[in-house]
Order: sequence, then structure tokens, then C-alpha cells
Amino acid sequence: MPSEFFKTHFMKDYIACSQDKVPHVRMEFANAMLIIKPFFDKDIDLSLELMDILQVLNSDSDRDVLEAVEHTDYELL
Repeated sequence: MPSEFFKTHFMKDYIACSQDKVPHVRMEFANAMLIIKPFFDKDIDLSLELMDILQVLNSDSDRDVLEAVEHTDYELL
């Protein structure tokens, strides 16, 4: 699937998962970022937006989400 197609049709819903009330959905958002973000590294604005969302999730109240965010942040370095 081309990255522009994903960006046009799925990115809004993917980003919305970062604010879901279910912790497992937020955790999967962080885990999926390892796969999704590299496709958008050339889109600086979107890449920064994704990293900002990850930073917000770094203060999540759920322990599993925090572990996923820490792992994702480490792997993206």
C-alpha cells in the first residue's frame, strides 16, 4: 500500500488511536509506530506530529502504555 494512500485514508484514524480510552489501543498505537513512522520520515511535519504524540503518551497513566512508548522511543533513535 503506498504511503500516500495510507496517509489520505487511514492516518487520521491511526492518530485518533493515541487518544483512545482503552489502554491496549494506545499501547498498540505506540507499537505500530515502529512500522508506520519510517514511511513518513520524509514528511517532516507528520513525522514531528507523530513524535509529539509519542511524547504526550510518555505521561500516560497506564504502565503497559508507558513501556510500549519507552520501547518505541528507544527503537526510533
